[in-house]
Amino acid sequence: FSVRSQAVKAVDAETVDDYDEDGNLVNVLDIDTGLDIEEEPTVQDDANEEDDWWAEFLKDWIRQLPVIIITDLPYLAVKISFLRAIAHGNESILEYDVLNIFAAIVASGLTTPFDVARTRILVDSDRDPVNGLDGGSGEGIFEAMKRISNENVEGGTKGKVRLENLYAGWFERVFYFGIGIAWLEPIRIICYNGLRDILLLEVFS
Repeated sequence: FSVRSQAVKAVDAETVDDYDEDGNLVNVLDIDTGLDIEEEPTVQDDANEEDDWWAEFLKDWIRQLPVIIITDLPYLAVKISFLRAIAHGNESILEYDVLNIFAAIVASGLTTPFDVARTRILVDSDRDPVNGLDGGSGEGIFEAMKRISNENVEGGTKGKVRLENLYAGWFERVFYFGIGIAWLEPIRIICYNGLRDILLLEVFS
């Protein structure tokens, strides 16, 4: 009796109307075992996945933000200091633009090790293109620099400190900051000063 009861509970039986060959109405028992049923995702499941995504995003953002700020400070400090040393304040816009580009090139070249360390910490810890981006090592900046400088390269001496490892990609960085970004800063300053004067003199006068 108990086996039969379990078997009855395991199926879903429904009586439906059907017709025989002569056109007479008959009742047919339609049994659904439920084996091929696929559950549709619910709104609650989608909401939970979205909440999990935002939680992971916020967690990663909080973890990465200090590293991003700390590794950007050396570049900004070197560039501002060097630009103030070579600029006298009476240059034309074109002259200031050239000096700004030169300062950006020098600063980005000198601070490349911080950019390399940041990439390893936040993006790819082993610099292996085969396994893709692994979320970084999460270690400290100077610990990452030390590990990178001790990494062996093909054809190199194992265990030898290699400072050139810290300057991998220096040309791309110099080109990006020097040629790609620095020349726009004077234009941004002009736009800012123009909008400031318009707002102060025309709108609030």
